Amino acid sequence: SIRHHILERATPARLRGVRSLRIGGETDLDRLIEAQAVFLDFILAQQLADVHAGRPATNTVSVRRLSAAERERLKTALQAMRHLDELTRDLLFKD
Repeated sequence: SIRHHILERATPARLRGVRSLRIGGETDLDRLIEAQAVFLDFILAQQLADVHAGRPATNTVSVRRLSAAERERLKTALQAMRHLDELTRDLLFKD
């Protein structure tokens, strides 16, 4: 986003800024925005459960405690990340 002069601070806003410039794959960028939301949802839920159980909060999510639907959401979010390296390279180095 810096290369393209997008000054937003939040990751979803930066991704939307890149998308609005019509660079990068719109679908890929939308999936990354959704994936980041999924990751943050699961991390926050895990942290709340940890604190409630008297454990220190970390960024680690116990997949075993997720429902089948939540695991599917996580799987979809992880699949959205498959091409992140390639997308990043394209956005940084292609004009």
